[in-house]
Amino acid sequence: MVFVSMSQRGKAAVEVGRALAEFGFKLVATRGTTAALPAAGLQPKTVLKVNEGRPNAVDLLKAGSIQLVTYTATGAVRRQLGFPA
Repeated sequence: MVFVSMSQRGKAAVEVGRALAEFGFKLVATRGTTAALPAAGLQPKTVLKVNEGRPNAVDLLKAGSIQLVTYTATGAVRRQLGFPA
């Protein structure tokens, strides 16, 4: 299973999701990203963000249910990771 969370939920999320689904991965995404994918024929499972409750993306990752994470950081987090704003 692949966790997909994209700040720019349009084209990038669809392209990444489609490519991963073509390789046979099942997708799991936060609500915002999940909403962008059905128009492309993708049906990810929705998972909560950490601050939204449980089970959340971190719980699935710790349990070994998620094998790959695709995530785009924005704002202060993005700058902390060393990416230009």
